[in-house]
This record gives sequence, C-alpha cells and structure tokens, in this order.
Amino acid sequence: MTKITRNPLPAPLRPEDLSGKMEAVLQVKDVLVDQPTDKNRRGKATVVIPWGFENKGLYLNATSIDHAVTGMKSDESDEWKDKLLPVVVVTSEYEDPQTHKKTMTPKIWVAEPAQWARILKAHKPLGVKPD
Repeated sequence: MTKITRNPLPAPLRPEDLSGKMEAVLQVKDVLVDQPTDKNRRGKATVVIPWGFENKGLYLNATSIDHAVTGMKSDESDEWKDKLLPVVVVTSEYEDPQTHKKTMTPKIWVAEPAQWARILKAHKPLGVKPD
C-alpha cells in the first residue's frame, strides 16, 4: 500500500491571475528554496509566495532567479520577505519530450532589473501584507 501525501508546494501563479496585465508588482510573503517537486522527478524548485494570492506561488526558473537576486541585491531569501517584486508576462516555448510538439505559452517571469524602477512606479502591488 502507498501512503497518500499532499504536495507541499502551492499551485502555480498563472498569467490569468494577474487580471490580464502584462506586468505587475507582487509583495513577497515567503520564499521556498530548493523544495523537492513531484517526488524529485523534476528536481527542485524555488517558489515565491506572494501576498494576496491564496495557495499560489511564482515558480522561478534560472533567469527569474538571476533577475530577482540582482533586483533584490541579495541571494538570501529571508531578505526578500515583504519586498516588492516586479513581474512580466512572457511567451515561452515548450517542447513535449514525447511528441516533440512545440507550443508557445504565456508565463510569469521576474522582470529584468533594468525594468524594476519603471514597473514599480507604474503599478500598485496586486496583493499586500495585511496591517
């Protein structure tokens, strides 16, 4: 018999969660670093948990991690808590490993550090820490 366990990671934050916006600002509630995914079949994940999005998280790829570390000026996730994180919706290509069919899919990535000041000025955070 196999014991049933719950995946400790939240559902992914999707572009439609940003209400059709192509850029947004999130406030970081927590960061889960190097969390095992799907019984380690897909390696480990770094996930930003934003305020205002119940049970959802922003899964960071290598590029988003680099942008976040540069923009936050720290690779210590504890220093990211309650800070603002500019994000953008990009179109990324995915190739199914079995069928080799390619599809273009919108994804949320951390904005390039050069864009942070403009995005922070242009948008209010979508979810904020309650007082």
